[in-house]
Amino acid sequence: MNSIIIHGRITRDIEMVYTNNDKPIAIAKFAVAVDRNFKDKNGEKVTDFFNCVSFGKQAEVFEKYFKKGDGITIQGEMQNNRYKNKEGENRDKWEIRIDKFDFELLRKGENNSSPNTFETAENQSFYVSEEEPNDEDLPF
Repeated sequence: MNSIIIHGRITRDIEMVYTNNDKPIAIAKFAVAVDRNFKDKNGEKVTDFFNCVSFGKQAEVFEKYFKKGDGITIQGEMQNNRYKNKEGENRDKWEIRIDKFDFELLRKGENNSSPNTFETAENQSFYVSEEEPNDEDLPF
């Protein structure tokens, strides 16, 4: 099984490239910084950086809605792309091929005044109700 889930912040704006065939395919490339749950011996937080790639319509969603600093949760699989450098040495490039993702509802630096009010990617507010649903009102 090859599955990974990460939660962090995008470290640079989305880089878009397209394949050079009859039907070009969009490819989105970016990196996500993920803080570890511990600090190093000097008390500094430790952060890992993951290269990520997405294809097709999903890649176009990344280009349209995400930018550097945005929070994101990603699910995908780790892929190792082995290549030879100019000196003929084998090199490994690890990246996450994204299967699923979740928008984070706030951008870096924004302050959420109410814990139950969120902003979507299109700046439309909605409210999370604390009320329990009444099963008798459900149509099934």
